Amino acid sequence: MFFSAVIGRNRVAADRRPSPAAAWSLVVLDIVVVTTLLALLFDPIMTLIYAGQPSDQASGFFLFVLYVIFPAGVLINACRWAARSRRRY
Repeated sequence: MFFSAVIGRNRVAADRRPSPAAAWSLVVLDIVVVTTLLALLFDPIMTLIYAGQPSDQASGFFLFVLYVIFPAGVLINACRWAARSRRRY
């Protein structure tokens, strides 16, 4: 999402077609960045949940959105830009 979208947009605008490794390595980089970010934020998020004491359903929904929906959106967007930059027009 972060790197693949920015670099993919630039590649599409410049009409450059990268190799498969160059296009999909940005997807791997995005996954690594998001995973690292979520791993670093796990303790502060759990502290926030423990301190706020929301209901079990609210905690589960919040964690589901943060740790499932957000990474899935990042992965889908990163793959979309990798495929778009590889497409021949």
